[in-house]
Amino acid sequence: NEQIWFQSDSDFKWKRIPGGLKQIEVGQLGVFGVNRNDAIYYRVGTNNNQASSGVTWQRLPGALKHISVGDSSLWGVNKRDQIYEMTNIQFDSEGKIQDPKWVKKEGALDNVSVHNGSIWGVNSNDAIWFKSSSDAKWEKIPGSLKQVEIGKFGVFGVNKNDDIFYRIGTNNNSNSSGTGWQKLPGKLEHISSGDSTAYGVNSKDLIWKMEDISFDADGRIKFKWT
Repeated sequence: NEQIWFQSDSDFKWKRIPGGLKQIEVGQLGVFGVNRNDAIYYRVGTNNNQASSGVTWQRLPGALKHISVGDSSLWGVNKRDQIYEMTNIQFDSEGKIQDPKWVKKEGALDNVSVHNGSIWGVNSNDAIWFKSSSDAKWEKIPGSLKQVEIGKFGVFGVNKNDDIFYRIGTNNNSNSSGTGWQKLPGKLEHISSGDSTAYGVNSKDLIWKMEDISFDADGRIKFKWT
């Protein structure tokens, strides 16, 4: 129903946030999202403050169907699969973004994810793309995914059958394109990679979290879904 919900590690209780969004993401830069009309919003008060639910929404210029939040930049794609980046982001005394400007980037993607300067994405044909920095060339990664995400914890994705994959070699190694895909147990429609775990939702909208996590000598992940 496009309702927005927030949960912090301190109380693990869901709190309803005013507004309506179809997609939302949190990163060091703050909380950003897009609504059903592709309007873009920033949650004022969340920059470098991920434990906060913020104070109000700031409408940003442009139109995006999907947005991703990095440490110091934003990436997004519009309904024509054009890719945009926002850098040099400054905040005013009220905590709002000053003079936000989008720059069009090369390529075409259906969804995109950025962390620590590295960018991953998938296009409308489920082809997977990676680049190690904003100015680097796109590198095609073997495999097929409908959604991909990079975080400090690593690169994860799901395919059109809701199969789940981890990119071996990307845990705490965000500048790497990894060495191969490890298929994980379970089925998810969407996955999100954090600092030390991953969350996902399945086709029944149930929420899942990785726990009891370890990595073997080959860099493959071991865990259980909760």
